Amino acid sequence: MHGIDACTEQIARWLGRGARSGVGIAGFDRGGLLLDGGPGSDGAPAPLLARLELPARWRALLVMDPRVRGLSGPEEKRAIASLPPFSREAAAEVCHHTLMQILPGAASGDFATFAAGLGHVQQQLGEHFAPAQGGCAYTSAAVGRLLQWMAHSAGAAVGQSSWGPTGFAILPSAADAEAAVAAARAAALIDPALELHIVQGRNTGATLSVCPPFVSPTCH
Repeated sequence: MHGIDACTEQIARWLGRGARSGVGIAGFDRGGLLLDGGPGSDGAPAPLLARLELPARWRALLVMDPRVRGLSGPEEKRAIASLPPFSREAAAEVCHHTLMQILPGAASGDFATFAAGLGHVQQQLGEHFAPAQGGCAYTSAAVGRLLQWMAHSAGAAVGQSSWGPTGFAILPSAADAEAAVAAARAAALIDPALELHIVQGRNTGATLSVCPPFVSPTCH
């Protein structure tokens, strides 16, 4: 925008971003299903290890609870410091399910394998971070109830985005996502305060457009 000759990674270094995860930076640049290698060295963003195209048919149901706020900033740092170290055995389990189920499932379009792997990973991470979230794997109890039902009744791959409160349920198609929402609504499992959005994964990076001067501020 201002003619600065710097890549996204360099800008992230200047701003102190990406020290814990490089997914946000790589997502901005390239999109897709991303796997990074954890914290980088010397202030560098976490390195990207793998990138796959998400199957075009798959859909994600985003479940948002505007009444709750996830941790960030100093609160997040204190919460992480209060947790015990993530055990070597648990880390090995996460790596196994990621490399043997999540990535192969996405690469081949095998949704059942993908969902099983992601479910295992999210369960382990949820249990680890639960003490900092009031003893629950989900920051919002209403989000958690709905997603647990989606996992058991609709076979969705579910989890929480970072500290929440937004949760997600990935399903094989738009029709499956719409049917799952209708069934949950019929079972009175959707809290009226929740916001639900069915979206498609983005396999490209961000796009920027510059508005002409003196036009509506809604242009983006």
